[in-house]
Amino acid sequence: MSFSASFLGREGRLFERCETSTDSSLWLVLRLGSRDDHIAGCTHTLEHVLVKRIQAIIENAGTVNGYTTHDVLMITISMFDSGIFKKEALVTELLTAFFNLDAISEQEFSEAREQIGQELLLSEMTMKKAVTDASVQCLWDRSSLGKPIDGGDKRPGYKDFKVFLEYAGKAKFAVMASSPHLSTIAKHFSVGSDEIYLEMCIDRPSVYDPMHIKRERKDMGSMFVKAWGVGIPAISAQEIMTAGIVSGIWNQRLQVLKKYGSYVTACFPRIHRGEHSINVIYSGDLSAMDQVENVVKDIREKEISEEEMGFMKSYFSGVKNRAESDELKSMFLSDIFGQDTSVPFDSIKSNIHDWCRKIEEKQSGSVLWVS
Repeated sequence: MSFSASFLGREGRLFERCETSTDSSLWLVLRLGSRDDHIAGCTHTLEHVLVKRIQAIIENAGTVNGYTTHDVLMITISMFDSGIFKKEALVTELLTAFFNLDAISEQEFSEAREQIGQELLLSEMTMKKAVTDASVQCLWDRSSLGKPIDGGDKRPGYKDFKVFLEYAGKAKFAVMASSPHLSTIAKHFSVGSDEIYLEMCIDRPSVYDPMHIKRERKDMGSMFVKAWGVGIPAISAQEIMTAGIVSGIWNQRLQVLKKYGSYVTACFPRIHRGEHSINVIYSGDLSAMDQVENVVKDIREKEISEEEMGFMKSYFSGVKNRAESDELKSMFLSDIFGQDTSVPFDSIKSNIHDWCRKIEEKQSGSVLWVS
């Protein structure tokens, strides 16, 4: 269930989280991500400011977490006592802190950037995360998805951040809560009179040929790590569910790489506002690199069997549930999943070989770490 709503002049949606009827959490989402930054790190900085603001309001009555992706900024508030949502003054203060971006001070900005500095240092120590992020960069390098979430060559200053806030103040929002609490929270919004279908609300940045990036780390020992990916600049429920099924099958197949000493073996889809991709990440010893590369090539080119499709049929319901999840609803602010997830499994099954052949015809991007 979803309704149009507005708060402080900003337009958005209220969602009921039906599957978590006893959950005492509130999700606050802005359709704003690193792809919208004019200087990398602005949205990420805003996330840190908002988390600190909201935690200061609820104090020890709950926990506040946030994260920034290329597509969205999301704050989750988990309350220890669900009765706190009935405290109107507190909820008003909480929502005002989230939506009133004009009042962010230079001190709040500086404290957030200092905290982010620690996060970036830890991220640099996490090789797997770096490779995963780079798999997006190699595919969408010259589009808005190629921007790093933070830590670019230029870091935002407070003046830059204030310019960004003028744009951020117009971003659409989503607010999600379980059914017992949504009606209480909705009193703080101007809510549309009827339940509505959500309009498609995505942008389609230009997608160019992928870039090939090579990076070296001398301190890694005898090892290579490679991220391979292919981008699909379109969005439909059938495409996304097919990508999920193919990724699941390829991920199963990739486990054979452990026979050759690979530590990292993963295949996963990435879903964005107006495009998605399939990504493969694997590692190995330099002495086995050619052998591992040939195995990965065979994994991608081998036709999907009846047995594999039979296994994925049970997985298919999970893909559908994922497509209908709160996070994706908030990301796309569209009714695409509500209308299109009725696509039958047999329809995907009958087209999957042609779909995979088309994927192989697309130009892929790759990132390679060699030592």
